[in-house]
Amino acid sequence: MSRTPLYTPHAYLFDVQCSLKSPEWRNFGKIVLKIIKKPVQCLVFNTNRTVYLYEILIRKQVNERLLMRKNAQITIFLILGIALLLIILLVLSTNSPSEQLPHDEISQIDFTQIENYLEECLSKAAYQASWKVAKQGGYTEDYFIGSSILIDGEYKVKYIEGFDFFYPSLEELNESIALETENILLQCVDLSPFLLQGFTFEDTDISLKVTLNEEDATFLLSYPLLVKKEDTSYTIPLLSQKIPIPFKRMQTNAETIVNNLLSSQNYDFVQDCQSYDLRDSEKIITDEVLIQIISESLRYDNEPLIYQFIALGHNFEGECIQ
Repeated sequence: MSRTPLYTPHAYLFDVQCSLKSPEWRNFGKIVLKIIKKPVQCLVFNTNRTVYLYEILIRKQVNERLLMRKNAQITIFLILGIALLLIILLVLSTNSPSEQLPHDEISQIDFTQIENYLEECLSKAAYQASWKVAKQGGYTEDYFIGSSILIDGEYKVKYIEGFDFFYPSLEELNESIALETENILLQCVDLSPFLLQGFTFEDTDISLKVTLNEEDATFLLSYPLLVKKEDTSYTIPLLSQKIPIPFKRMQTNAETIVNNLLSSQNYDFVQDCQSYDLRDSEKIITDEVLIQIISESLRYDNEPLIYQFIALGHNFEGECIQ
């Protein structure tokens, strides 16, 4: 009686005597059991009791090697995937800031530097305009040139010529300072460095209001620039600057001087100093036709604040020093 083999034999054929009592079989069976983890039965195919073990051991070894190679490939792919993931995370962490600030805080920091820059320009323009207008007798340059005369290489504005007189009112002085400040401010403001930082601007009209108080002047600048950067926009708020310039008292003293000169052919300032409201380090000095009201305690670029004008056709002398 014959049986069909479980496997078709190829290059390898094992035949042993099938005898459970045979030492050879027991030893060989132990080896096979150790490798394939299964007991090997005795398959009898003919009367010669020949046992065919078709490729059991060989196939087991081949399968183990294939499995080891497959596991090795999977391991390599896993290592490559982990390495790629680590590289991506490293690139993302390098491009991202180590500490993210809230969006509104970043915006506030960015826009504050523009606001501070405009405030610095406003302060500079307010001081320069105030010193310039004071030397021009309270007028802007357009009016000053048409109503001034050249003395010692400088033009001085006329307040009195005979019995004709003209001097700016407080409102006109206020307007002159505002116009001059605005002109200087526009020359000062240069937004090109901020454009290089990625900011964009939408211009709006400048509005400047000046209030002359007894001991100072307040400058309110409405320059509502619409500033944009990335997804954020910001409108510059109302800017304020207060500088210690006593324009109101100076204008009042100048008006008193004009009235006193018109009422007297020969006027001595020394005899009438009580008529003027002079404070710390302030004085009135004269030089032929020139009259100056000077505040030594107020200086810009190391130059004192000088409010000056010319009186023609009148005799005066002396000075008042506080």
